[in-house]
Amino acid sequence: MGRSKTAGPPRANESLDLVLRWLPAYIFAADTQLRFTAIRGAVLRALGLDDEAIARLIGTPAERYFTGPEGEPVLACARDALNNKSSSLESSWLGRWFSAHIGPVCDEDGNVIGVVGIGMDQTERRRLQEELEAERFMLNEAQQLAELGSWVMDVRTGETRISPELARLLGIPPVSPQHASKLEQAFHPAEIRMMEREKQRALRSCGPYEFAHRIVTPEGRVRYVRSRGHVQCDERGKPVRCIGTMLDVTELTKARQVAELLAYHDSLTGLPNRWLLSERLERATARSRRERNKFVLLFIDLDNFKRINDSLGHAEGDVLLAEVAHRLRRAVRETDTVARMGGDEFVVLLNGIDAEDDGETAISKVVEAFWPPFTLRGDDYVITGSVGVAVYPDDAKDEREILQHADMAMYEAKQSGRNCMRRYRNGTAATTAKRLQLERDVGSAVSNGEFRLLYQPIVDAKSARICGFEALLRWQHPRRGLLAPKSFMDVLENSEHLDSIGEWILGNACAQAAQWRRSYGVPIRMSVNVSARQMTRERHFIQLLAGALRQSGLDPEALEIEITETAIMRDLEWAIALLSEVRDLGVGIAIDDFGTGYNSLSYLKHFPVTALKIDRSFVGEIGIDAFDEAISFAVAALGRALRIRVVAEGVETQRQHDALQILSCDELQGFYFSPPLDGAQAGERIASGAAAASR
Repeated sequence: MGRSKTAGPPRANESLDLVLRWLPAYIFAADTQLRFTAIRGAVLRALGLDDEAIARLIGTPAERYFTGPEGEPVLACARDALNNKSSSLESSWLGRWFSAHIGPVCDEDGNVIGVVGIGMDQTERRRLQEELEAERFMLNEAQQLAELGSWVMDVRTGETRISPELARLLGIPPVSPQHASKLEQAFHPAEIRMMEREKQRALRSCGPYEFAHRIVTPEGRVRYVRSRGHVQCDERGKPVRCIGTMLDVTELTKARQVAELLAYHDSLTGLPNRWLLSERLERATARSRRERNKFVLLFIDLDNFKRINDSLGHAEGDVLLAEVAHRLRRAVRETDTVARMGGDEFVVLLNGIDAEDDGETAISKVVEAFWPPFTLRGDDYVITGSVGVAVYPDDAKDEREILQHADMAMYEAKQSGRNCMRRYRNGTAATTAKRLQLERDVGSAVSNGEFRLLYQPIVDAKSARICGFEALLRWQHPRRGLLAPKSFMDVLENSEHLDSIGEWILGNACAQAAQWRRSYGVPIRMSVNVSARQMTRERHFIQLLAGALRQSGLDPEALEIEITETAIMRDLEWAIALLSEVRDLGVGIAIDDFGTGYNSLSYLKHFPVTALKIDRSFVGEIGIDAFDEAISFAVAALGRALRIRVVAEGVETQRQHDALQILSCDELQGFYFSPPLDGAQAGERIASGAAAASR
């Protein structure tokens, strides 16, 4: 009979059946022989078990049903339950996945009298999980194909979860989460400040952002990327989460976007390039004629920028250029233009100058932009610029001419010693043209082999015998004759040929000294001048010295390099380390023009020098000017006290010779003894001296 509607609540078994009918679950029990005593669950029908099949299982040993590799894990858990141990598992059975928790059934005394198991059909969950994994795999594959990485960052903690493709793109371990700072290490150093500004702007606005930038992989490769993202805020408007993507657009940038985006802007600094500057100069000249006012053009070239690249690397050079651009932009008005011409050259266009005072004030602000030191790798560097100034329409008739004249004025500032400003004047063009011609001639001289080496004797102050030579560079100019270094050295030192000429000088001087020593059997020493720029490439410089000695076979003690005080006082620690390596080779070190610097006496004790050369400016007035004589006396006394050889150069008269004898200098050099000689003439002097000594 059916149950009446007024009957009481269903019995426990009926409630369990009702639950198992609506849930994808099952329950079973077995005795100590692991024979089924009960088994229920509508989900069992998915295994093909109807009521009759389930009834036939009662009393059947479980191992008859759970057979094969799929059934063994269930039987193992059931046997554990007989040993009073509960366990869980998830396994497949007849094409479906089930989870199970199997445990013992105990009597009042704690004796195991059977086992009971309960579980759920996990087939649908497993299907959804596999679909999710497949979708994740497809998403990762799609991101990899698209070279698109994604990330989510907790603003409060900086904890960031990244996709595998983003880890690959940045070249960092695919560990998630990571701290945001780990990702930021991949940003190009020249763009970190820009990225920080964009980040702060997005956090303030709690909105989307998008910008292009560069990253640097651990291998040093630069990649162009486009970052997009959105900042999520809480109900109070405070940012809590950033979600973003980073798309690798390197190839696209190279092929198309660079041409479009950077057609009129410099990629490193973001400044207008020469093409955009040309357009703005055209508009400025037209406006000046229309409104009858003036504009000023500044042509700026950084001084000794190559030294930064050589000593710190091109990446730090880029950081410096970007910072210079940033400072120049801040120094001018929005209506003005700061452009980068290329390399370390910048142009500033100051529009609408109505009065002379306005122009001077604007120029001063630009020049003052260089005053605070620049920080590179945590150290401060004083960077200066040579500035050329031209005013339209006073100094030019059109935009092409004013740019040319500002450039000429800048070259004049360079020739005036750098770190200064020069206004264009009528003679500037001729001076600049002369320098440009000299630069072209230097290039031709290198390729045509027009440079020569002469050798000036250095004599022992007591015996007047030759003890060494100083190698002196000369230029046999095809039209101007034999030129001394003062007429071309500034151009040479700022050219691309300095390294090759320096290597040529050192190699030939060492070879000549070795040949003299072999031919005449005398311990001749060779002195070679070295520029500050050569020394900045430390490893190359040391290798150059070692190579010249090895190839020539010259004893290291027979070579002495001459450096100026200015070169070593720029960076004391760097100079000490480098000169110590020179001395480790066995090569001597002479400080040239000693006494002309400000820190000679206080810093001399730090340097491993072997000789001091009294500057010719003091020697020239010795015996006449008491001050110069006192300086020379002090240098000689200092040398004796420190056991450093003292050489007086520029000795030209008997008076100077006699005075220096009294001062007890070790060696003398100058026209009083001999002018510079070519290799053959110097060899004859050595031979005659050796013959005289043997008599």
